Amino acid sequence: MEIKKATPLSEAEKDRLTSPPEMKVVYSVERPSGEAGRIEVYGDPARNWYDWRVIDANGEVVIDTAVEGSNWGQYSDDARALSSALTKESGTRFMQTRQKRKEIHRAATAGRGGLQ
Repeated sequence: MEIKKATPLSEAEKDRLTSPPEMKVVYSVERPSGEAGRIEVYGDPARNWYDWRVIDANGEVVIDTAVEGSNWGQYSDDARALSSALTKESGTRFMQTRQKRKEIHRAATAGRGGLQ
């Protein structure tokens, strides 16, 4: 196996790696959980760095993968970041619906010897 010496970075590459990211919102969609607010996928398209966040109706950030992760840029693909956000939010809705069904069932069967 031949090992080659790495070529030095060009000035443009150095500038791209050391300049601050140019953050841009790529997608903004309504929350599938039924709650008011939106999901935003944001990042630096030039670097293929993306994260997503959930913003409630008051404009407060509920979840932000850049904050929850060890660093920002958790995703290298904006569509994958959106898919992950939608999956997380849909799962939240499913779990809330499932919990609600259990509560309704418990209330309906209470005192009748049904499943508790």
